Amino acid sequence: MPPPTRVLALLLVLTHGVTLLGVLTTGLQGGLGGVFFLMAFAGFPVLINAAACWQMRTAAARWIGCTAALGYSIWFFIINAAVQASHDAQAAITYVFVGVYALPILIPLWMAMAWCERRARTTVRPRRISP
Repeated sequence: MPPPTRVLALLLVLTHGVTLLGVLTTGLQGGLGGVFFLMAFAGFPVLINAAACWQMRTAAARWIGCTAALGYSIWFFIINAAVQASHDAQAAITYVFVGVYALPILIPLWMAMAWCERRARTTVRPRRISP
């Protein structure tokens, strides 16, 4: 069985990769302008989360980041399915708000990541006294 850090790294790469791939393929339907539009509004939480996970050293902070990435991925694909099913001409404006509406959940998760990281860095490890 691989070490937990390798499994966690694989999960992080998969969740961020699948979400970014979904954003890009959805944006490609509207041409290059659609890609830039979606990356600016729907892709920025994924990029922020990926950068934050890259900087974290503790497993707890990375697990929280993986949870945030998975939650945002599910959120994006649910909204994407609703927009694709709708035949309204104005449905694409929903993508502007996908990232913004996810922030009330993502910001506390990012704060929890920072708290776990800071707590692990400031914890004093007891020294072992040899006889």
